[in-house]
Amino acid sequence: MDNTDADRSETLDELLTLCAHRHCRGVLTYFRHTSETTVSLATLIDSLLASSPHQEPATSPALDRSNLALHLHHSTLPRLSEAGVLEYDSRSNTVRYHGHRELERLVAAISER
Repeated sequence: MDNTDADRSETLDELLTLCAHRHCRGVLTYFRHTSETTVSLATLIDSLLASSPHQEPATSPALDRSNLALHLHHSTLPRLSEAGVLEYDSRSNTVRYHGHRELERLVAAISER
């Protein structure tokens, strides 16, 4: 295997790792189904909560929202930002989506299952 194959394999592994996280898939699915490229964190949270009715509820909707906000802020959005998929401005609580064709295809294939 030459360096190109090794790089491609490493990149595929990284993309699949992102796809393994349901909140990453949720964020990517949100942007796949909207024409907006910049949204507030609150809008993203509302959409993710609305699209996940099968989730086990926490003790209250406010707790669900708070837990999701923490997870997005500390884990999901930094991961996607590091991969170059989006920018997250924690000061203004905005997310700017850049897109990632390969990752979008993987998430679409997973969503079809």
